[in-house]
Amino acid sequence: MQNRIRKTLYLLVLGMLLLPLTAQAVQVGEPMPSFSLTTLDGKVIDSSSLVGQKPVFFVFWATWCPNCKAEIPHINEMAEEFGPKGMTFLGINVGVNDSEKKVRRYAEKYKMHYPLYFDEGSKLTRTFKVAGTPTVIIVDKSGIVRYRDVAPPPDLLTNFDMLNQ
Repeated sequence: MQNRIRKTLYLLVLGMLLLPLTAQAVQVGEPMPSFSLTTLDGKVIDSSSLVGQKPVFFVFWATWCPNCKAEIPHINEMAEEFGPKGMTFLGINVGVNDSEKKVRRYAEKYKMHYPLYFDEGSKLTRTFKVAGTPTVIIVDKSGIVRYRDVAPPPDLLTNFDMLNQ
């Protein structure tokens, strides 16, 4: 009984701590935050070079996250289909309990076929106010967040043209 009370209190406190993060998170309809990063393969990406050019698919993930691992094949398929059509895919490792070396090995082992960034110090993760993994954020061509959830959208194909307007 006492264990149950402790567990309930723990979940209540955790929820209270996470609620402000999710309430302040970059939401659908808001502009994408500004950022600049260098992917693990050395490509420099700046938010200002993306706005007005193409939509962006972000997936914030971690090597220790089982749901992140399960999404890799699906995201690979989407990157193969929509990358050539003009969507930028970015896998952002949140940098918590990971290292760049570990991320490189993991990406090779699980064949992640989209650009990856190791967010040392979780700076970009905090910029986007991501509170958990995985978090998928899709930004349209004009730089407005159009999707935010824990998994990729099931209807990306039907909404892809709208993201390019």
